[in-house]
Parts: sequence; C-alpha cells; structure tokens
Amino acid sequence: MAGAMMLAGCGDHGAAETELASDCRRLLLTDSVTGRPIAGVQDLAVDREAGIAWLPAQDRWQVEAAARTGADDLPEGGLYWLALDASSLTGGQATVVDAARAFKADRPFHPHGIDLFVGDDGRRTLFVVNRRYVRDGGDGRRPRWVMDPSIEVFDVHGTALHHRLTVEGPLVCQANGIVGVASDRFYVSNDTGACSARGRWLELVAGLDRASVVRVVLEGGEDGPRITTVAEGIRFANGLAVNDEHLYVAATRANAILVFRRDRLQEAPAEAPDAVFRLGTGPDNLMWDGAGGLLAASHPSLFRLALYRYRWWPGAIAPSHVVRVDPRDGSVQQIYRSREQPPLLSAATVAAVYDDRLIMGSVTDTGLAVCRYAAGEAEAQASARRP
Repeated sequence: MAGAMMLAGCGDHGAAETELASDCRRLLLTDSVTGRPIAGVQDLAVDREAGIAWLPAQDRWQVEAAARTGADDLPEGGLYWLALDASSLTGGQATVVDAARAFKADRPFHPHGIDLFVGDDGRRTLFVVNRRYVRDGGDGRRPRWVMDPSIEVFDVHGTALHHRLTVEGPLVCQANGIVGVASDRFYVSNDTGACSARGRWLELVAGLDRASVVRVVLEGGEDGPRITTVAEGIRFANGLAVNDEHLYVAATRANAILVFRRDRLQEAPAEAPDAVFRLGTGPDNLMWDGAGGLLAASHPSLFRLALYRYRWWPGAIAPSHVVRVDPRDGSVQQIYRSREQPPLLSAATVAAVYDDRLIMGSVTDTGLAVCRYAAGEAEAQASARRP
C-alpha cells in the first residue's frame, strides 16, 4: 500500500494558517465516586441527541509502570459519560460517571478507541477497543503482563451500558481505532501487523508498513463473529471514519488519510486506496465536524510525541494539532495548534464537535480542552478556496 500511495496523490495541500478554534480552556474531570482526576481520554464519542460524550480513559503511564514492575494488579480504566451542558463546556471542572464500573468488576478493562453507532430506530451501540492486559507465564518463565486487545460491544440505554459480547483473536490483536456501520458490524484498525510486543517493536523501529483494517460482522453464524481483512500494508493504521460511500483511515506514520470505497472492501484486501490525502502531520483519531468536514487530531512531530509519550526525555512535551480535511478534494485547514509552553493539552489524539464547541482529548494528559469552533464558518472558508 505504501507504493499505491505514490500513485494516488490527492489532497497534497498545505494547511491554511488561519486557526478556526478560539477561546480555548482546560476542562478538568473528576470521577464521581472516587473523586480522582481523569487522565488519558484518548478518544471520545459524542451523542448529540442525548447531549453527552462518552470518554474512554485510563492513566497509561500508571498502568504501564505497574505492568513493568510485575504488580499483582493493574489500575483499571473507565468508560465515562460527560453531560455536555453549558456548565461543563464553559467551566473549568466537571464530574464524570464511570458507566463500566460493573462490567470491569471481574475482568480487565483498558479502553482505547471508541465509536457510538445510532440506528434509524434510535438503538445505540458502543464499540470499544479494550487494550486489556493478561498474564503471560508459560514455559516456566516469570509471569509478566502483556497486552491482549479485544473489542467490547455495549448496548446503550440512556447512560447505562449492557455488555453484549466480546470479540477477540489474532485479527484484532493490535486493535486501535474503531468505527461502527450498523449495530452488528464495524471496522477496526490494527496499528501494527505483529501480535507480539517484540514484533510490534521491530515493526515500529524498522518503519514497516504492516498495519491493517478489518471488518467485523457479529452475526457470523455458528463460528461466531466473521472477521475479514479489508486493507493492509498501512503505515500505522489509527483512527477511522465512514460515510455512505467511503472508509477513511488515518495512516499516522505516513502523515496521510487513506480513502477506500466501501463497495471495494469485500472478501479480499484492497490492493490500494482510492485516494490519499496528504496532511504534512500525523493524523490520529478522525471525526466528522457536522458540516461535512473531517477533523483529525494530529501529531506534527512523531519524534516529540515519542519523547513525551514514553518519557524518554525528562520534561518533554508534545504539541496538539487539529486539522480539518475536505473529503471532496483533500484540502486541509488548520483548526488548532498549541503555541503556548507548556501546551494547554499535550498530545491531543481526538477532536470532536458539539454545537459550537471543539472538544479535545489526549492519550496521557489530564482532562480535556474545549474551544469555540464554528463548523459552518470552516465550511464557508473551505468552499471559498475551491475553484
């Protein structure tokens, strides 16, 4: 697929310099039961009709430190809901409720990617990537914690979650992003191809293009869910988005969004994307902004992100960057870029819109950042630039 990218040179535009987000401020979150601050809202899903946001969160630094030292138990993550009212979006602090408290009472839960699908009948389904940890103590070795991702499917009733089923196996062994297309089907990105931690590390260090996207159909018959690889050879597949015709895949290490016609994603992997939108920055999660634009929280420097994310350099910080991509021609607008030191929010990995607010979350930082954002104005500016 890396070769195909050279053939599909769509959307190779520099981002417009005028930033469309303003009046940005930090929103600190606290758990309604424990009173602890919430960190690591890596992704989010907005339910506009219900006026809430679903926030998968875990303190990754704390979890990873416990795993490295062989702790008996690891801190769990949570799946929180936040009321998107005026007091939350304009204040400096809000209380959130962990709707997965009962679910994680007897199983590991480390939520990562998330998507909310709302059917025509109003039925709501949450698809959640659970980057759970399990003990690996075979062959007489000292037990150690290893990541073993699964997909958790929840039926949503108001703000209550009812777990429907778990999807697991080698075809989702490095699950990262997820997007639903029906209550019983969805796409999942695997950010690398190898299932083992060593294989993953080698892929990232060598810059190999082995990530993939799979389609999952839950009603797979007696054999359980049917999982089909629909795209592969991607340079770190990350966030996903869909519309009626296309699947959009964030290829983080390629600084691009890959575009696939969904009618081509059948039983065999697509040989190449139908278009490539080159961003000049590494896209993470993807979200529609309500006016036809595709928002990408992105990383302008993957090196600085690594220094910050893995604490390789004391005091390292990583900027936050959000761009808007026009799916009609791949043109790019700059929505937000942190310029203050330290950033208001380090390493933003998701940006979503609710009414006139842009909401950003981070892989490791605490809370959220909230800005004013007029999606209609962004679309008007994009239209004015098109010939």
